[in-house]
Amino acid sequence: MTLAGGLSSDSGYFRFGKNVSYGQTSSGSRSSVLTDALHDTAPAVRAEAGALRVPFSPSQAYRMLLDRACRALARWGDAGLPSGRGGARWRQRSRMTFVHDGERWRIQGQGGERARIARAEIRADQLIYRIELTSPSDTGASGT
Repeated sequence: MTLAGGLSSDSGYFRFGKNVSYGQTSSGSRSSVLTDALHDTAPAVRAEAGALRVPFSPSQAYRMLLDRACRALARWGDAGLPSGRGGARWRQRSRMTFVHDGERWRIQGQGGERARIARAEIRADQLIYRIELTSPSDTGASGT
């Protein structure tokens, strides 16, 4: 996966399909506030020469969005997170941890059964993401 172009000098909210993200993009506009009319970057994704070219850095967007959510949580507690399922997922995610059991990494905590572990590596100047299809979590039926 590679960037589809140079990133904007400003950061803001944008969409990637149905998903809202935050960061810099190489296409469209970014918004300083969450609105229903965010620019969708999905149409700018291209497959060229065997590589997926995207108009934003997925790792940067994830880090920046998580940072904004953590700052809101620290400042306002749970009241700073969105209501409904989205806010509940952020609250659960903030309490999950990675645990190495001697053989592999797994996700520990309530909601871990829906979480996925992603790995990234650079190979021949290409950023390669691998996302596990099932979650190695220990939540089981108890939801601990």
